[in-house]
Amino acid sequence: MTNLFTQAKATQEAYAKYCEQFGADYVYVLNSQSDDLYHEAFSKLLSKLFYQLECSEYTYEKREKYKKVCRIERIVAIEEKQKPHAHILVKKFGNHTEQEVTELIVSAWYALNNSEAHRASEYLVQRINSEIRDNKAVCAYNTKDIARQIINNKDVIDLRSSFIRKHSNKQ
Repeated sequence: MTNLFTQAKATQEAYAKYCEQFGADYVYVLNSQSDDLYHEAFSKLLSKLFYQLECSEYTYEKREKYKKVCRIERIVAIEEKQKPHAHILVKKFGNHTEQEVTELIVSAWYALNNSEAHRASEYLVQRINSEIRDNKAVCAYNTKDIARQIINNKDVIDLRSSFIRKHSNKQ
């Protein structure tokens, strides 16, 4: 068990450092209404959320034609407790303010969840002052569930719903 703890601690530190270098501008916590949503289905739902946001921001044609340019950069960490929820680090996109980005995400997430819940309720989207002030602390918190994920043979960072643009120095 000590070896697993050491591995989890080292992995968590590496992920936190990676997330910190990502340089996100906003953080969101998205919950699901469904009691029977499992990790894979939740991941697909998150992918669908960002696909819809990208198509509305860049248009479907541009998003499909320029798959690495017309995207919203984000790191998604799925945590599974009673219900899965996602901690999402998002970089600014378009010319939107923090409030506009939040409203776009909130509207799309409520629509995807077919939510009849009152929008003032903060269950589906926790609005924890989404603008990041301490990147290191946010990244450490977002990757805190690594030990449980390693035991379940899963990754805390969900690669299906994350998008990280890699820049190359090649010419």
